[in-house]
Amino acid sequence: MKTNIDIDKLITRASSKIVDKDSKVDEKMTRSENVGYKAFNEQSKKGTRTLNLSMIPQYADLLVKRKVTGVLVNGTSGEGPSMSVSERKLVAEAWATATRTTKQHLMVQVGGASLPDVLELARHAESIKADSILCLPELYFSPTTTEQLTDYLRLVSLAAPNTPLLYYHIPSFTHVNIHMGQWLESQNDHIPTLVGIKFTSPNMEEGAQALRACGSKYVVFLGNDQLVSAGTALGMDSFIITSLNMLPELVLETVTEGLVMRNVMRARDNQQRLTSAVMAISRHGTWVETMKVAMSLLTNMNLGPPRAPLCPLPTQAVTSMAKELQGLGFDIRIEMAAVSIGCGDFLEFQDALKRMRQIDDKIIYMLNVIIPTESFQKDNDTHAKCKELHEQIQTGHKARELAITKCLNASKEKINRLVTERNNGNNSFELVQELRKEQNALRLLKSELNIEEVVKKHTVSVFHKKCGYFYKSSSNV
Repeated sequence: MKTNIDIDKLITRASSKIVDKDSKVDEKMTRSENVGYKAFNEQSKKGTRTLNLSMIPQYADLLVKRKVTGVLVNGTSGEGPSMSVSERKLVAEAWATATRTTKQHLMVQVGGASLPDVLELARHAESIKADSILCLPELYFSPTTTEQLTDYLRLVSLAAPNTPLLYYHIPSFTHVNIHMGQWLESQNDHIPTLVGIKFTSPNMEEGAQALRACGSKYVVFLGNDQLVSAGTALGMDSFIITSLNMLPELVLETVTEGLVMRNVMRARDNQQRLTSAVMAISRHGTWVETMKVAMSLLTNMNLGPPRAPLCPLPTQAVTSMAKELQGLGFDIRIEMAAVSIGCGDFLEFQDALKRMRQIDDKIIYMLNVIIPTESFQKDNDTHAKCKELHEQIQTGHKARELAITKCLNASKEKINRLVTERNNGNNSFELVQELRKEQNALRLLKSELNIEEVVKKHTVSVFHKKCGYFYKSSSNV
């Protein structure tokens, strides 16, 4: 590791290893920070998830403004293996366009598919001038020996002979448990463009051996959010972690304290806060399901729901996550909790709204069971309980109102578009049918707004009756 590091420029654009005409590595990839990209998905008419590529420029701009100067797309957090080849190409192309403006390093993950598709994706990544390629192993007939893994990645390398290649080691997902230190030591340029690995494993002894392999020839990107400070203590200066999406400042501070300032105690404290945040997020579901919601709560990005078999988080889980993150001192965009509800199918929207309203039933139950009558002495415990319930009521009502308003506006925009098409001469049966369906959905959405007002008044009335003596709020609730 270089010792003359400019702290303000610690997180710099990932420097690709330079590959000459003979495919020999001339320059080592040094310190860099990349981010795991989350695919944008929306609810389509038939219940499948479709890409929302229009948000990618906004996403890239958000990251670069927060000093994240590299992106990994179509990875694990980005649901790459859940997308078709054509979808993955579209995502990569959209990011290639965005990063030409933001000047971010673009790493494209091409693995997790059949070998012909992997090779096609590798060729495509090179054609759009990706800065580097990352590759998962075969996920069904997984390699079990170093020779099998080497032979597989050599084919990928030959498909994109001018682009640096990294192997994606994530045994908890792939169940490929080949020792990375030993594997890198065995390479001897068998894979012409291999420059390193992404190491997503808690086995730091193995990671350290990989880092030192062949005289530290290869870059090792640590991919574990909860081991950043441990990685810096071992000399790791490259990281690709999902939390860089929503908590980049905390991650970068952890790296700076551990790698540059050599302040082990500060790095440990920052790591503990980062770990607490990751645990508060991930405890509510699978990694992708929870991280998408966390992006909505901690940034202004709505990444939509995940693709099946993964599912959107229940509203109660979103509310609980928001509360835990607030308790850890993070600023939460409560209004973004509403984005967990899609507007594409009214029945699904109505069902989600009913689930969101269950919190009012639970609050009323708690008010009736836990909160004493005025004849009992007022105490701090009752005051705290009332305050907590008051905050839950405000959060729930605001989220539901925003969700309904969001879908109302989306429905109005769609109706206006369909009417414009009809006025321009399109009188097809399909368009008329779709217009009538959307007009009916708009009426139903307006009725939900009225229902929401009734639910809200009832909950607020019970709250004032049970908590009015114990807790006085400055708000109207």
